[in-house]
Amino acid sequence: MRDAIIAGILSGLLSPLVLSWLQHKIIWKSQKRAEIKMKIFEDALTALGSLETDALDAGLQSSKKEYKGLTRIVEFRPETIVLKERARGMVRAFFSQETFNKVDEAMRAPISIENTPNVEFEEYRTLAIAAMATELGIKN
Repeated sequence: MRDAIIAGILSGLLSPLVLSWLQHKIIWKSQKRAEIKMKIFEDALTALGSLETDALDAGLQSSKKEYKGLTRIVEFRPETIVLKERARGMVRAFFSQETFNKVDEAMRAPISIENTPNVEFEEYRTLAIAAMATELGIKN
């Protein structure tokens, strides 16, 4: 009888500790990873959208800067470049190499106001979004 009481007290004290440890290690960490990856997905979509918006902005493209006689084919705002590089780095760190390759291809695809519609960019962007969504488990 005394052993049963001690076992009951120990299990009453240890069960919540073990359960909270398991909850932290298994449930919370996987939930946190999913939230981080979802934010990276959203940031990558924003970066891809900004690349397209800048490339198709007639005002921005008509005011291209020159440096030592060189002019970019497509002018992007500095914020767009920051978004792009941040998204590329985060996708590389948190997604598979295959998914990163698709995102990288989309971000490097040629896009220009003179080449509308930008079919190659559209195709690569769609593949990149599908790869990220599949890895997140939000697309079959």
